[in-house]
Amino acid sequence: MAIKRVHDVVRIVKAVPNGLGQGVNYWKPAWSNNTGLGSSCQDAILFDADWSRYPAEVVGCSRPSIKMFKDV
Repeated sequence: MAIKRVHDVVRIVKAVPNGLGQGVNYWKPAWSNNTGLGSSCQDAILFDADWSRYPAEVVGCSRPSIKMFKDV
C-alpha cells in the first residue's frame, strides 16, 4: 500500500505544469520498527547499516524497499 502511495505522489508531482514538479523528498524515521511510533514495517526504511565491524567500520547499504522508486 505504501508503495502505491509513493508512486501516486511522484506521478502527481511530475504532472505539475511548467516543469515546477521537480522532485519528491521521501522521509521516514530511521527506526520505524516500533508500533508505538505508528509503523511496524521495517521495510519502510530505505537504507540500513552493517555494524558487524564497528567501531572500525560501519557500511551503509540500501534495502530492497528502495526499489519503490524504480520506474516511477
